[in-house]
Amino acid sequence: MPEFPIVLLALYMYTDGCHEASIDVPSLKVSVVICCHTMERIDDLRLSIKAAIGQTFASCEVVVAVDHNQELLDALQAGLPSSMKVVPNTGVKGLSDTRNAGIAASSGNVIVFFDDDAVAEPDCVNMLVQQYRVRSVAGVGGRSVPAWESGRPSWFPEELDWIVGSTYKGAPEVVSQVNRLIGCNMSFRREVFDTVGMFSTELGRVGTAGEGEDSEICMRVRHQMPGTVLLYEPRAVVHHKVPHHRSTFRYLLSRSYSGGVSVASISRMYADSEASPESTATERGYLSYILTAAVPSRFKRLYRPASIAQLVAIGASVLATGLGFLVGMVRGSAGSPDANPEC
Repeated sequence: MPEFPIVLLALYMYTDGCHEASIDVPSLKVSVVICCHTMERIDDLRLSIKAAIGQTFASCEVVVAVDHNQELLDALQAGLPSSMKVVPNTGVKGLSDTRNAGIAASSGNVIVFFDDDAVAEPDCVNMLVQQYRVRSVAGVGGRSVPAWESGRPSWFPEELDWIVGSTYKGAPEVVSQVNRLIGCNMSFRREVFDTVGMFSTELGRVGTAGEGEDSEICMRVRHQMPGTVLLYEPRAVVHHKVPHHRSTFRYLLSRSYSGGVSVASISRMYADSEASPESTATERGYLSYILTAAVPSRFKRLYRPASIAQLVAIGASVLATGLGFLVGMVRGSAGSPDANPEC
């Protein structure tokens, strides 16, 4: 697995021995940024906004950023309270600059990002923000639970839940230091963006294709803000919708492939820096977990048809991801742009 629970980290951070100045959490102001791009998901978006408005953390504003869709922008500005910020992305089309537009419009000390099809539990923001009592914490991410529209397929193993934008089996079960945060449920201090810059428009989803901007900014945080950490707080939970078309074997292959291409893109960006070995550390750790835990556990249950099907799914995902990585590296070496399939 890519990141293991670090018990000593918790002891270090929460005992008197850490000698680190703490922050008064209630004094923090939070901005929740929700990005959207299509009218087709407006019902999901309304649920996401409602959940964000209903958070138990007292000082919390909601900013909705719309990616180059005037119809959606007009509908939200007409249908949401005038006190809520609804802003357009007038920069580069895609999720990265839409997030950047949300950041620019926000006023919080801490900026939380939820997907437009993710519904946060009422105390999600509070759970994230509580970790910012320690000044060395630069970002905190939470857990994403898949909300299957048509039920989880029996062949789809929990270890592959990253494919549908959710936290996979094998992730830490306690507060832990991690290398990356999951995009649908993550947060950063505002000064992170002042220090390392905004989300890279060279990466990031445009419509339904592309990804990796959340992983890349985490790389920048870890290497441009020495002495800071990124934390995973599993008690901060969102329920991430998995529509029917994402519960197919075809989607598993295309999403695994595009994930490999994304890792290759980030790897190339840091190829000539001291961060190069870390650009694939998460993936190497995850692959080790798959081979040493997920696969052996299925071999012990080969008498179950579902176990055999899940082994096939795991093998296909690993191969597709590897192929995407190799193609991404070759295209990058040749100077060709990455081409990710629909995801």
